[in-house]
Amino acid sequence: MQAGVELLRTLGLRKKGIRVVSCPRCGRHSFDSQGFLQSVERELLTIDKDLTVAIMGCQVNGPGEAKSADLAITGIGNSIFLYEKGKLVRKVEKSEAKQALMEAIDHAE
Repeated sequence: MQAGVELLRTLGLRKKGIRVVSCPRCGRHSFDSQGFLQSVERELLTIDKDLTVAIMGCQVNGPGEAKSADLAITGIGNSIFLYEKGKLVRKVEKSEAKQALMEAIDHAE
């Protein structure tokens, strides 16, 4: 589904919507970024805000990607970190990650 949305965006047929930056899982990942993305993807596609959201699997690349994203989420073990405009704003448990991200998107401008 994301590929279709990106194609429409590239063709100039879709102006708004969440752009997702996600890492391919490497040996450093300690947060299942791909699984998390799958759990939120359908909801993200329904949002008309013009935002870039980075979903990263480790604390090595996560903070770097967070600098160029409106919102970013990454994790170590059971601790999940939420960034806004490159600044760490919240730490939550893994079970609260989806809710924390969706709340941040709701409040983002």
